[in-house]
Amino acid sequence: MSNTQEVQVSLDSAKALSATGYAYPAAVRWVATALVLGTVITGFRAWDAATSELLHQVKWVHWLLAAAILGLLGWYYACLMRSRTTIANGEVRQTWMWDKHTSIDNILKARFIGVPYAPWLVVTRLAVRTRDGKWIVFYSGSREVSAAFAHIDVAINQDLRRQMGL
Repeated sequence: MSNTQEVQVSLDSAKALSATGYAYPAAVRWVATALVLGTVITGFRAWDAATSELLHQVKWVHWLLAAAILGLLGWYYACLMRSRTTIANGEVRQTWMWDKHTSIDNILKARFIGVPYAPWLVVTRLAVRTRDGKWIVFYSGSREVSAAFAHIDVAINQDLRRQMGL
């Protein structure tokens, strides 16, 4: 017999949650900033070295390719920096390159994934399987959203066990 007592969490309490925060912790955003700056500086140095000797051979396609790479890197970086996760009105939503969202009623299975005391190493996340079979992963960079993720995980899985008669 176990000495631990299971805490009962209702699905209604999960629907009533309200939390919002960055999708990625500050440490991840700082590392991303350093990597983007390093990549841009190295790219400009390589471009400068290549074009100073071969400037007459650089074609418009090379300029277009370099601009496209810088544009994609900038867009990805901007999306990472502004990405926010919100839990409100019975729905989980994350802004990103494309927004991700699902209602708590639509979640069939949920898994809360994180490493205690090391969110900078493994970003806390909630992986959900929706009733229509899609997998969606929401990220959390704040304790408030992570706590709500844990609450949703417990509520969904207790509701599933209750439906299965376990």
